[in-house]
Amino acid sequence: MNIRELFRRLLAWISGDASRPAPTRRVLVAIPDADATAASHIVTSLSATGVHVDALAASGADVGDRLDAASGYDVILVVDRNSEEEDGRILELTEAIHSRQSAPIVVVDDARTNEELLEILEHRHVQQILALSQPRVLEWLGHTVNTILTRGQFDFAVFSGGAEVVSYEVRSSRQRDELVTALRTYAEGAGIHRRIVDVACGVADEFIINAVYNAPVDKDGHRLYRNQDRTEHVDLGDDAVARFSFACDGKWLAIAIRDPFGSITDETLRDYLVRCLRGGDEQIEQKAGGAGLGLYQILRAVNAFVVNIVPGQATEMIGLLSVDGSYRQFARQPKSILISVRDEA
Repeated sequence: MNIRELFRRLLAWISGDASRPAPTRRVLVAIPDADATAASHIVTSLSATGVHVDALAASGADVGDRLDAASGYDVILVVDRNSEEEDGRILELTEAIHSRQSAPIVVVDDARTNEELLEILEHRHVQQILALSQPRVLEWLGHTVNTILTRGQFDFAVFSGGAEVVSYEVRSSRQRDELVTALRTYAEGAGIHRRIVDVACGVADEFIINAVYNAPVDKDGHRLYRNQDRTEHVDLGDDAVARFSFACDGKWLAIAIRDPFGSITDETLRDYLVRCLRGGDEQIEQKAGGAGLGLYQILRAVNAFVVNIVPGQATEMIGLLSVDGSYRQFARQPKSILISVRDEA
């Protein structure tokens, strides 16, 4: 620091306008293991972003002796390597930490079955679930932590690897076939396995249906087309136009829909997802306008489901499919569920 800058800061301090440096954000990485080095790659990756990272190796039973309730963290990651010895210990550790810390919790865990996902998602203090073995998990994890710290939204560009985005306005249900065909042509041109392309098109169709029939509400919050039969076409006004996008970087096919309503709440979304995982088709709304069944089909199809909600302003849903391997590899991938809610777009 030179003399001029020192003098400027001194004057600012005297006048009471000195800008204090922002406090360092603190992240805790906890693992139900005797050795915290099991999560060393996560600690190293996050430390490089400028946040302060602590590592904790503890079981739920002894976390009270290891974690000071006064040591306020901004984000807590609970990491499970998914070995047989640790089966069931991840939630015990999560509960113990939550009893002593109020920070948002992200579970980093290779949950592969509906039962495993359900166990985690039913704990409402768990904000995000990120699959440990998914490609580019460290990049996604860094983005997730930053999204929480900044109270921001998940960025489609991060999940699509910066690939060029193809985007269309959605003004009518009459566009369904046209838009799904555009995605199919794009995906086939990218060399994606035929069966994965079929799955992706199913996700796209559900996204478009949701944006046209389920999302629109009037000024009092009443849904305009929810109970309308899906064979009856709906044309959206200029203030109701949605945007359908997709991109592929060779590893992930990212599909997104964004509506201008933000009419689904975090609580409703989580309730739908829990019901999806708990009972499948039998537990989901089957009526003509039921949104739950569509979400069930989407969650069952994708490897990662990302939702941005700005209440009363916008909802963006992003479905991610792993496309750089066989269909069997795609189908066996664990799932991630990431949800962001913020007050302003």
